[in-house]
Amino acid sequence: MSYLVRNYPTPLAARGPAEPAEAPRIVVPPRHGRPRTEAEHAHFRRLIQESQALVDARRSPATGPMAARMAALAPEAPIVGERTPGEGGGAVFHEADGFAVNDPAATRPRLDVPKAVVEAGLKAPVPHRKQIGGTCGLYALGMVMDGWHARDPKNPTALVQPEDRDPPDGDFKHLNYAPTDPRMMLDVARDAGLTAKGELYQAEFVAEAAARMGYRASLRTEATLADLYTVLDAGHPAIVAFNVDMDGEAGTPDAGARAHYAVIQGHFEHEGQRYLIAKHSWRQTEDRIWRAEDFLASWSNLKTTRFYGTPGDGEIPDRPDLREPERLSLPDAGEGRADISRALGRCLVEVVPEGEPLSGGREIHAA
Repeated sequence: MSYLVRNYPTPLAARGPAEPAEAPRIVVPPRHGRPRTEAEHAHFRRLIQESQALVDARRSPATGPMAARMAALAPEAPIVGERTPGEGGGAVFHEADGFAVNDPAATRPRLDVPKAVVEAGLKAPVPHRKQIGGTCGLYALGMVMDGWHARDPKNPTALVQPEDRDPPDGDFKHLNYAPTDPRMMLDVARDAGLTAKGELYQAEFVAEAAARMGYRASLRTEATLADLYTVLDAGHPAIVAFNVDMDGEAGTPDAGARAHYAVIQGHFEHEGQRYLIAKHSWRQTEDRIWRAEDFLASWSNLKTTRFYGTPGDGEIPDRPDLREPERLSLPDAGEGRADISRALGRCLVEVVPEGEPLSGGREIHAA
């Protein structure tokens, strides 16, 4: 069972002591997130103005016109809120990466947990970023960079792509701070041969992207929940992949066909169960609460993907205009599938700023 909780936007270090006993607060029915206030819109317009000159002045000439980038990055399926006909005359919703989802207005089970319990378990909070296109790994990394930047403004942060500051949907949830690094994370990853259009089916590539953006990063393979708790208890967020279900939660559908990245921010125990506090880059901004055992099953069930078809042939079946990433290294699982069980399943990426020790794993450097 998975649950949804309110987001805590304020870093723990900025909060006061835990509040005294109060009526259990917690879970709210799923929503897209409340509309931004005029003050918040003004804040984001200011961020955009501050970053525009910096980024445009130093962007690579190879970036190309915005129209061309938008055509190349556009998802094949509609974004959330846009309906397409479903079987039986119903409607199907889609997220920005093209995954079908249940009606976002539907309610899900509630879990009553004292506020202090959740806050005590929130070891490494990060602000939300909403992804554009199939780019969840880069947006997960962007959220982690924003979390470290919130702790110390000297820690770098950057946009994933130019559309973050000029979003096609007019929703400025794709950025939290004016970038300190003018490079686009998608350009960095693509130039390094890690991705074709923003996808990262090898967790090591997420770690390398972090290293290329000025952070230290490590990779654990065949990781366990104990490894995850070690990272979190060090005060570090963890980037992991999982199978996302139709409600945006950790499920076990399709053994990799719905692979997606999340940031795990903390963990806590409640009534004999261990829970994780997660966030990922779909439209929903609130933190998500997952039973640790449910997440483990989802994390372990990343088996294959059809995205690359037969790996190594250079082609991407659904995108004939694109080629496989130069450094793609996935085994052929047969029948037009690539094996991601070792490259993504139960992999854990830890990202820290320079000067902060990693808690473990194999450190990944820019190749």
